[in-house]
Amino acid sequence: MRKIWIAGLIILNSWISFAGKNDSCSTNKLDPDYIKTCYNDLVVRVFSANKNNFIQFHDQNEGVRLKYRPNDYYNLGIGFNYKWFGLKIGTKIPMLSGDDHRYGKTTSFGLQSYIYSRKFTLDILAIKTRGYYLSELEEEGLEIPGLEQYYTRRDLITNNFGINFNYVVNNRRFSYKAAFKQTDIQLKSAGSLIYGGGVYLITVEADSAFVPSEIGNQYFTNGRQQNNFEAYTLNTNLGYAYSLVPSKNWIITGSYRFSLGLQQNVWHFTGEDTDHQFKLSWSSAFQLSAGHYFPNFYLGASLVRYQQNSKIQYRDISILNGTNFMEFTMSKRIQLKRRKSR
Repeated sequence: MRKIWIAGLIILNSWISFAGKNDSCSTNKLDPDYIKTCYNDLVVRVFSANKNNFIQFHDQNEGVRLKYRPNDYYNLGIGFNYKWFGLKIGTKIPMLSGDDHRYGKTTSFGLQSYIYSRKFTLDILAIKTRGYYLSELEEEGLEIPGLEQYYTRRDLITNNFGINFNYVVNNRRFSYKAAFKQTDIQLKSAGSLIYGGGVYLITVEADSAFVPSEIGNQYFTNGRQQNNFEAYTLNTNLGYAYSLVPSKNWIITGSYRFSLGLQQNVWHFTGEDTDHQFKLSWSSAFQLSAGHYFPNFYLGASLVRYQQNSKIQYRDISILNGTNFMEFTMSKRIQLKRRKSR
């Protein structure tokens, strides 16, 4: 933790000491009225981020939903982007963590990366999460004697893995990097069609059944013994992204992607045989970013949400899975090489 703070102070000191104007940006191979690129500059940042996922089980007959959530926490870290390479390092913020006694202990490990080039985007997700609690019991109208308000499941483990590759059609006028990496500057509002494909894997497993034994037998009557699930998906993607520049130094970017594909589901039940399904599947991904360029730094926030929307259904039970990533960032662009005067 001490090393993180020391590195953060070094970055902040570099912002203060670098007072000159940056003139290293260019418009080569771009529409100069829309994008200015600062590819050769170093972007340093301090950020706070939260990433989590949820898993929901739905009784199709009774309309009851059991939603499990992890005990969320925020990271505080530093990072940088230079040309095609970027790196972030963060650590847990204790004062912004959930109460372990109430929500149980959650451990999460993995990678969530969004790579933006001029013409392509690459989304990579690989997260393993252990430890959930059952939330929103009152909202769902469940009155279950013997079941605690925050029923914890340390044995519940989820794995989320996905890779999505997409092409940006209007890449000379629209830039993802301006919104999410700050290595470009979007000068005018513009949008672009995006398309591509990807693969996705979800696994959910537990030592005992997903449905708590305290819940009455009138719920989940045909799926109470399920304790393991896998879904393998191959998707095609189609979407649209748009950056709004309402005034100088402001940028608001939104992106929505719809995915349609084929999915294989594998269901496991305690004391029973494994069963397989092969069906059509659809999912969605949404990205939103907003920020402002001040004289010496950039301040912004971004949200990325993925949701597997298809009815992963067997007998009377269906599963919904989603992941969220939210980040607040403060960054500074540092000119490493001055352009030669002609």
